[in-house]
Amino acid sequence: RVVGEVKYGERPIPSADVTLEGDYDAKSKKRKAIDAVKTDAQGRFAFPNVPPGKYNVKVRGLANNRMRLGSQEVTVVSPPAQTPPVSIRAK
Repeated sequence: RVVGEVKYGERPIPSADVTLEGDYDAKSKKRKAIDAVKTDAQGRFAFPNVPPGKYNVKVRGLANNRMRLGSQEVTVVSPPAQTPPVSIRAK
């Protein structure tokens, strides 16, 4: 499971697009999108049932009338350990 929040400065970004990306595809030279969600009113998001492994969380959202982008690598661990929440600061 991957959970987290998206902020611009200290302000949450509601309705931001959040994409969970997996392995790198050599043919397209991009990471494969696994799932996508939108943040809630507090800028929070969740991807349930993510198997252990390394992923990239990519965000795109509107803040101060400009499109803001951000990303962060995350490693999902096997239960019973818990993957720490992701905090992404969009630029």
